[in-house]
Amino acid sequence: MEALYPWQAGLWTKLTREFASLPHAWLFVGPEGVGKRQFARLLAKRLLCRTAQGTAMACGTCQSCRWLDAGSHPGYHWLQPDSEEAPGDEAPDGAARGEKARSKQIRIAQVRALQEQLNVGAQGGVLRIACLAPAEAMNRVAQNALLKTLEEPPPGTLFILVSDAPSALLPTVRSRTRAVTFPVPAAAASAAWAGSQGISPVLLAACGGRPLMAVELAANGHGEWLTAFIGDLGGRAASHPVEVAIRWESWLRPRTDAVPPLAVSRLVDWMQKWLADLIALAGAGRARFFPHEPVLGSLAARTRPEALFACYNALVELRKLADHPLNPRLVAVDMALRYAQAIGRQNPA
Repeated sequence: MEALYPWQAGLWTKLTREFASLPHAWLFVGPEGVGKRQFARLLAKRLLCRTAQGTAMACGTCQSCRWLDAGSHPGYHWLQPDSEEAPGDEAPDGAARGEKARSKQIRIAQVRALQEQLNVGAQGGVLRIACLAPAEAMNRVAQNALLKTLEEPPPGTLFILVSDAPSALLPTVRSRTRAVTFPVPAAAASAAWAGSQGISPVLLAACGGRPLMAVELAANGHGEWLTAFIGDLGGRAASHPVEVAIRWESWLRPRTDAVPPLAVSRLVDWMQKWLADLIALAGAGRARFFPHEPVLGSLAARTRPEALFACYNALVELRKLADHPLNPRLVAVDMALRYAQAIGRQNPA
């Protein structure tokens, strides 16, 4: 059974006390890995619960809670990209999902199907809740379609949009929601919870203190790849970039074992964080993501800051293409060569 994360207790109390004046749409915003989606599900379940009072969690035993847990609640709708559903599931609009057609977007057909469901009469006066996660997975056409409903929502309807990147939403969509910010948990709370899950402080720091991201990496077996990646950046990546790039490529391709491939965006993110630490140290700052790596200091001392900035900026552009069907080897080699070139440009003696 899903539970509230410890760092969300204050936000839970705040929002449940506002139930008497619900907006027609919330926008939950914050970085990946802080628990926005689970909070949205728990809050929807609490709103639909028939017995819970005040700031209490949903009871879990009433008919409404049982319906929601079974995925059959008539007043609860969850929209997400087909690619995040289990293989063989049926799309919300009734279309069968083939592996080749599993979109990474929330399609306009899904939005239109949701609108039709919401326009049907309320089920015995029960509140209807529609959650869209991640909301930025809607393209412009789908967002414009949703906008019409946000402007004139059916009576008794609440929308919860969950977003890691709210800037990707149309300003008109954002303006018709009440934003709720989910910050990165305080360091102590994050470390305590992550430690209880067996997550190392090194992995948590590499994830920017975002505990659920660290848990996901560990569960997928990607934590070992992060360790190897850090070792490469501190060693052979500068002298043998093509060699290490071939190993990175193997992480990006589908595998025959149970370990899922690493997302290109995740690999780019790791190198961006490494470069950010180098840039910070070069400017007499402190390492944020890899504070336990002593090699960072020696690399920062001998590398020209402008070369580090140039490499970082190139990765920003590369990350914009992370969801495109790029050749993994080209991505890995490009990253490794740029990094080797940056590290090779040393400060004058």
